[in-house]
Amino acid sequence: MSSLHKSILILMFVLPLVAFSPPVGQSVPAASEMPSNWRKLDNDAFKTGEKLVYEVSYGFFTAGTATFESENSFVNYKDRSCYRLHGIVKSATSFEWFYKLHNEFHTYVDREAVVPHHYTRSAREGDYKYDDSVVFDQQEGEVKGKKGTFEMPKYTQDMVSAFYYARTLPLRTAKTGSVFRIPVFIDDNVYDLGLTILGRETINTRFGKVKTIKISPIIVADRVFHDDDQMVLWVSDDENMIPVYCESPVTVGNIKAELKSYSGLMNKSTAFLKQK
Repeated sequence: MSSLHKSILILMFVLPLVAFSPPVGQSVPAASEMPSNWRKLDNDAFKTGEKLVYEVSYGFFTAGTATFESENSFVNYKDRSCYRLHGIVKSATSFEWFYKLHNEFHTYVDREAVVPHHYTRSAREGDYKYDDSVVFDQQEGEVKGKKGTFEMPKYTQDMVSAFYYARTLPLRTAKTGSVFRIPVFIDDNVYDLGLTILGRETINTRFGKVKTIKISPIIVADRVFHDDDQMVLWVSDDENMIPVYCESPVTVGNIKAELKSYSGLMNKSTAFLKQK
């Protein structure tokens, strides 16, 4: 895989991997060690009807878009009230001569526990095609995918649910240097994914100045991306905690993802200091 190809995929996948859990050094309990009842998390960050759209660029070229959306109302899945969440990443028409991509992710996420029940993925990347349907048994600590049944820690996330789950946690109180991690099921494996808090920074965007938390995605074990990818992600420093900007260097130039539009936020943003 070329550096450019890899970086495009990293940027298009990293947005739903903004995932946090206990700091490194605190293990995630196995399912057998967890109580049988569902956890209840306070969610003050997102609601039904939210939509976030990102523009992905390489140099002067618009490479594609990434869209994350919550349906307008809750749905039932096996007698649990759930968010129905969607993620779509696709290459721009003008960029398809170089690399064509259209990936869709759909998931049922428990309203109280903010954890996935059923996740589907449809990937179209050049000549590569892959479809998957994943069922999570959070109480038994099992996940069933296309290639079989796997053990997992309780409250393991998928790539889209992790994006939303992260925003329910107290990221804003984390100190610089803190490292957070969470198990995420990707391609028939559970990976320990996490972030390092780099500090706070006010950045210039198409919306004007935005107060952000600056972080670096990392792999705690079984690395998916290499350390030299040097990806940096900026998340709004307010109650919504939405990714605003992301950047990853390649051999020549940079791949970037920037928030293009947003609607349906739960809270009035206090991080966007000046609207354009």
